[in-house]
Amino acid sequence: ELFDDKFKNMIHPDDWNTVFGGEENRAAARHNNLRFEYRMKSKDGYIWVEDYTDYITGLKKPFFQGAIMDITDSVRLSEKLNASIKAFRIAAKETHNLVFTYNRKEQAIYCDEKVTRGFGLNEHQTGVPYEIAKQGKIVSQDTVETYIHAYEAMIRGESLSLP
Repeated sequence: ELFDDKFKNMIHPDDWNTVFGGEENRAAARHNNLRFEYRMKSKDGYIWVEDYTDYITGLKKPFFQGAIMDITDSVRLSEKLNASIKAFRIAAKETHNLVFTYNRKEQAIYCDEKVTRGFGLNEHQTGVPYEIAKQGKIVSQDTVETYIHAYEAMIRGESLSLP
């Protein structure tokens, strides 16, 4: 049977402690405003949910009242993003090259630790390439124009021809 009348049976066994987890959860319940993320049975298997629950007192008998939202898509996207960030960090750490991500619209780069340390840039560095080139942070002053020419040719998809 997919559903039964016992809430506990709807929760993924690995998440029971998150939802029903011992004295600290019971103590927190007495102060209201509980928030949990866990897996719950659905018609398609388990989905991730976010549960906001309050423990209501003052009536004949205390009870829990809450709202549960499906956050499966958000959890999956977060997992993919975290895997991508982990792969980027591993690549940046293991390579002897400098690794950064360039945002052309913002004219900014998101730097790994080697770039920030090596060039004295911020992790999110704006003004790329024009401002920081002119400041002498990434190229010497006598090669600023060559650097900007090469950058602009690359953005246009042209072959680079350096003097």
